Amino acid sequence: MNRTAAIFMLIISLACGSVDAQKANDANIHNDILQALPSGISAATASADVIAQAAIDVAFNMGRESGANLPQKQMEANLTQVMLSLEEMTRAGRFPNAPRFGEKNPPGRFYTRVLNIASSNLDVASDTYYGTTVQYIIGLTAALREGQNLANGATSNAITAK
Repeated sequence: MNRTAAIFMLIISLACGSVDAQKANDANIHNDILQALPSGISAATASADVIAQAAIDVAFNMGRESGANLPQKQMEANLTQVMLSLEEMTRAGRFPNAPRFGEKNPPGRFYTRVLNIASSNLDVASDTYYGTTVQYIIGLTAALREGQNLANGATSNAITAK
């Protein structure tokens, strides 16, 4: 490959990678999670599982058009952003009825429930809820951990397929 072609490929890959840009304190995502809570349930009264389900609904429906399944890359970017927002909201005390720390807090329940969705059908040839497949599970796990890492100011080098 000549140098011009290599530079062109680099520019294209950087332009396509913009789907991964995450935003701290994204008020739109915070509001989307709150609006996805079931009718009659507020942030003050919601359990960690109810909050996690609202976050799932937001993550798997962001950018979805006409009910079509999201591509894995978009799914992962959405999960990272929603996890970051959920961590921020939990730490800020937005959900007083749910634990703020531990595996049973909203981000912990979100993590577990996303992996349950991705692994709910072990037939790799078919989709599960929200268009995920068991083949996505590593990428989804890495995306969720990336959201937690962003909230914690941590870095990691997750091993995923590119």
